[in-house]
Amino acid sequence: MFIPVLMSDVQSVFNMLDDRASRYGGTVAQMLDITPPSLWDSPTELTAFWDQRDLSHVFPQSTYSWLSDDWDNIIPESPSDNRARGADVMTDMEIIDAHLDNELLAMDIESMSLDDSGDFASELIDMAFA
Repeated sequence: MFIPVLMSDVQSVFNMLDDRASRYGGTVAQMLDITPPSLWDSPTELTAFWDQRDLSHVFPQSTYSWLSDDWDNIIPESPSDNRARGADVMTDMEIIDAHLDNELLAMDIESMSLDDSGDFASELIDMAFA
């Protein structure tokens, strides 16, 4: 099934990712770096993933403010897990769990999507890494 890639889809997803990233001094490229690559080929998949994820800080902003914009300190995580931890430092197990949960969510989203497009991924990557 051929689904045309609309530039408005690419721009809309780019803007959404840029908005989320810019809150922590980041870029769309940094958002893609922490997004499961299997979702990069679909505006629906990327939006569904990020609608269900917070940008969590391994070392919390409240006590490690100098790391708030450090993208080595930021990972996608479910909002409930992020908020339940509060101002505690993420444990190694919480980091592993977040990565596993992200991959499981990506697989679930990927299995329900019909709008995969290499052209979409190519356009988004070109914009993000330009």
